[in-house]
Amino acid sequence: MRPDIDAMFDALASRADRIPAPSERAVRARGNRRRLVHRTATAVAACVVTSAVAVSATLYSGLLRDGTAADAPGRFTPLVEVGPARNGRALGSTRTIAVVDGDNGFLAEQKEYAGVGVTAVNLRTGAVRWRARVEDATSGGGRVAVAPSGMVVIGGAERDLQHAITVLDPDSGRQLWRQTVSLDTESVELYQTVAVYGSTSEGRLTGLDLTTGGTLWSVPFTPGESLVPVRSEDDLADPGRADVESGNAYGGDVVATVALTGQLRVLDIQTGRLVATGEVPAATVDLAAERQYHASGQRLYLTTGGTRFQVRAYDLGTGLDLGTVYRASADDATFVAMTTCGTDRFCLAEGGPSSTTVVSVDLTTRREAWRRPAPGATALVPVGDGVVATGGTAALYLDRDGRDLLANANAGTGGARAHSGGALFYRTVPGGTALEGVTAAGVRTRIGQVPADLETCAWNRRAIICPTTEEYGVWRFAG
Repeated sequence: MRPDIDAMFDALASRADRIPAPSERAVRARGNRRRLVHRTATAVAACVVTSAVAVSATLYSGLLRDGTAADAPGRFTPLVEVGPARNGRALGSTRTIAVVDGDNGFLAEQKEYAGVGVTAVNLRTGAVRWRARVEDATSGGGRVAVAPSGMVVIGGAERDLQHAITVLDPDSGRQLWRQTVSLDTESVELYQTVAVYGSTSEGRLTGLDLTTGGTLWSVPFTPGESLVPVRSEDDLADPGRADVESGNAYGGDVVATVALTGQLRVLDIQTGRLVATGEVPAATVDLAAERQYHASGQRLYLTTGGTRFQVRAYDLGTGLDLGTVYRASADDATFVAMTTCGTDRFCLAEGGPSSTTVVSVDLTTRREAWRRPAPGATALVPVGDGVVATGGTAALYLDRDGRDLLANANAGTGGARAHSGGALFYRTVPGGTALEGVTAAGVRTRIGQVPADLETCAWNRRAIICPTTEEYGVWRFAG
């Protein structure tokens, strides 16, 4: 007999602001023991990077806390506000960004040269769990990401390109440790328990233990070398973000680098041990620096330069060059974006003289499965076996067979992954952002409007949190 999870946690709702909620990734990891996958998130040393934490989860026969199967996405429903009214504490920040892990929401409020204020919110109740401030001078900007080992704040450059890294306890907001590192590039990536950063002035690529701040490993890092984070397959099923470039999930157990010499290195994320080496074409090196790649699971895909660009695949377990998986359709075609889109598919957006085209390639046969126009698209978001083309005049949701699940209807100019079984589409309206949910079966639901720019919001499978003029709002959008 299945335990009544809903009743159990409803009874605890009054204490939920003091109980750390489980990470959705941690739940899936316990429910699927076929392999161990390291969880990660990404942070770029722009000016401020604030991250949140995943904590341990209790698992009941593969169920999430609300009683649904760990891998079962909820149906979309109209917005319902969660919890009590906000405190009326108006935000006066340069920028406030939200991040979510499981039922834990975090708001990072950045005030120019006045530090970063962090507010932890329980998404089941809407209540504040704790507040904390990191007194780092910063000129604003930054990114937010989830780091399961703690709330990480990476300050802006002080003197001599020094950046302070501060880690806060996820349950209380108490500072766990702080140290200063030299970051003369934007090569900073957060994994489950490790922060990886590259410093060409020091000539080292270093892995820091996020629990203690100690150095786990350090290896040579040459000028011009590119750091390539690797996603896990589960990362591509996690809820996404409207700001595609702020992807908050690098969950592989290795990290790769591409040097100016063309050398490819694959390093174990926990030990820095060299797992594999390989060689990439010289024309590929600069493209790696420009992030014209996709790395997930056991594969790295890199574009190559030349008159007609190509995409080549590399095995991250061996470093072997697996050959070309795609050749541009014309000499004047330009690379736009790429991603895997299913276990045996690869999707790419290609720019042409008049429009952008999305192409799906069967990795088994290395032949095109389909090709569809996507005017103005600038990014691709994998959603299960389908893909969302976003950033153009109208977002598209293309399934495995290339069918447009929006049936040519304009659901919004932007699209983001809600979960592995559906996507959120959005458009700017007076006073905020209008949302629509679309499932992989093509079922559409008008969700409603949030009073915020969606790029500042974050969500789990069922609830969304956004900074507002009254500090923040939490709404439930899926059953």
